[in-house]
Amino acid sequence: MEKIEWAISVDKLRLCINMPENLFAFFQKEYTSKNEKIRILDEKDFHLVFFEEEKKKDKEKDEKDKEKDKIFATLHVRDNDTFFELGTFTFMNTDRYKNQAFFEFSNGALYRVFSMGYDGLPNNYIGCLSYVIDYYSMKYNNVTELEIAFDSNFNYVSKIRNAIKNIHKYDLFLRGKYQKENEKLVGYGEYNEMETRTKLSKTPTLYFHHAKSTDMELKVYDKNREINEKNQYKKYIKDWLNWNDSSKIYRIEVTWRNTNVREALQSLSKIKEEWGVHENFLNLILQRDFLMAMLLDGAKRLVYFKKKKTGEELSIFELARGI
Repeated sequence: MEKIEWAISVDKLRLCINMPENLFAFFQKEYTSKNEKIRILDEKDFHLVFFEEEKKKDKEKDEKDKEKDKIFATLHVRDNDTFFELGTFTFMNTDRYKNQAFFEFSNGALYRVFSMGYDGLPNNYIGCLSYVIDYYSMKYNNVTELEIAFDSNFNYVSKIRNAIKNIHKYDLFLRGKYQKENEKLVGYGEYNEMETRTKLSKTPTLYFHHAKSTDMELKVYDKNREINEKNQYKKYIKDWLNWNDSSKIYRIEVTWRNTNVREALQSLSKIKEEWGVHENFLNLILQRDFLMAMLLDGAKRLVYFKKKKTGEELSIFELARGI
């Protein structure tokens, strides 16, 4: 029997950070070197590359946000004797976002190995951002978008589809509500890329979502196919997984926005009190058990099953034996 491999990763993380007074003005003028297109501020252990500054009126935006004042910079951190791009800052000085910054991690940085944990699994460079935040006396404010990915060589796409269709064995719950057998499925859809009219993929992408496009969503798909056919540059994900056979990678991916994260932490505080401390999020995100708890909580808010005979509740992850 094939061994079931699995791994959990942060695939996207965008944060809002509060800046102290005058830091925006400092970033407007400070540099250690520059040319016609960029300014570089070298802080030895890291450096900021300011690639564009913008100050203009935007008539298409609302009145409060007409006066634009933004500074864009990529953050490069040390990896032994070299530096790599951790992500991008947008420093704001608008009426709406006065003295605030947004930071989004580069996808490749989230799959770059910083160290190996005691469990033999890799840790990434997310923790390096806290050093930069502290260095400039900034403070974490909130998450604006978070994606956590669960990868496995087990075909969750077909298993979930079969469970949805198996009305004699499972009851289905979408968005926390029981779905009657002949009721239209609300908050569920499938996307099938047709190669030809007679050749449909056996593993379409499955979508579970709330009513609002800005709310939580869950996606289940063939990650290996996506990498091979669309995003070959993302082969670093296979290096991160480090499986003996990476020809099968099926991904369950949950996306949270700001209010979703706060709701999740409130829920998880019932498991561990410290998991409910929003201000400590940048430390929590480094813990694998916290990530798994986030995934289970997030997935259940969108979809879960119950065995008809026993009433036993099953998350989509529990459809695979051995996990």
